[in-house]
Amino acid sequence: MDYTIREMHAGDVDQLVALVRKCYDDGYPNKIMYEAEEILKALSEGLLRSVVSLDNNGKLVGHCALTFAVAGAPVPEAGKMIVDPDCRGQHLSNHLAEHRKALASENDLVGYWSECVTNHPFSQHEIIDSGGVETGAFIGKDAPTWHMAGVNNVTDVRLSLMTFYIPMKEAQTRSIHLAGPYAEFARSLANELGLKREIVDEAGAESVNTEYTYRANTANQFAQIDVSVVGIDIGEKMESLLQALKADGIEVFHLDLPLNQPNALAAVTALEGLGFFWAAWLPEYAHTGDVLRLQKTDTPVNPDEIICAREHGERIKQHILAERQRVMQL
Repeated sequence: MDYTIREMHAGDVDQLVALVRKCYDDGYPNKIMYEAEEILKALSEGLLRSVVSLDNNGKLVGHCALTFAVAGAPVPEAGKMIVDPDCRGQHLSNHLAEHRKALASENDLVGYWSECVTNHPFSQHEIIDSGGVETGAFIGKDAPTWHMAGVNNVTDVRLSLMTFYIPMKEAQTRSIHLAGPYAEFARSLANELGLKREIVDEAGAESVNTEYTYRANTANQFAQIDVSVVGIDIGEKMESLLQALKADGIEVFHLDLPLNQPNALAAVTALEGLGFFWAAWLPEYAHTGDVLRLQKTDTPVNPDEIICAREHGERIKQHILAERQRVMQL
């Protein structure tokens, strides 16, 4: 069957919601995909740039998107890949991904990042084919409540995801503040991606206070913390925030740490003391440069159920799991 692939129009939104329900029932982790008005708002505000596929009858049978954390963010997330189970096996996801990459190129993006499920390797292969390189893993991020029609589903443990960065053009040289094993790991990933990075492992502390925002999803028992100013008090402030969020039932925490700030060096040590470990490096994610996303969770995980598409991903997975174990023993 021939398909039409193009950027999504406002008139496609109702069909997209129906496709999400067909594929995932009520279990898709990102609940915006069930709310037509929220999708339209994200489109109008420039937070979502979607690509869709339609069959010969005009039925929407596939979708993927670039999602921006804020309007004008330099590096969006590539995700929300959804394909009608009746149309699988026709490489539709690869064609959608090609159009998404072309859209990123048209918008002169330096790159984009993605998180891929690990209960099967298909979406990882699609990102690898787009030029993606693994930069980390989110261990047990998503609650075990979603079910994808037609594929292997792991429903008794939280779902882990592999993270990738897909470079689109040459990025500027950046200085990032990391030391020890963190610096070594970042250097190896930078070499894999062809990124020029000066790694600063010694710097004087800046006498500033931490500034941050956060959002919590109690249904998924997940919280995202975004640090804008890395202060000398980050350990104290995060310990207080963690206590409050745990009281609300949060089990998995992500924290974005900007690496252009010298206080990131001491912050990593302080955050490790609270149980945070390397989750993903996000190059060019902020206007100020690279971000290190740290994770805190002690949720049970079966490494054998984290399926990687290639050996490089397996090495990244093992490194993250070892870091998680090391930090949990501190």
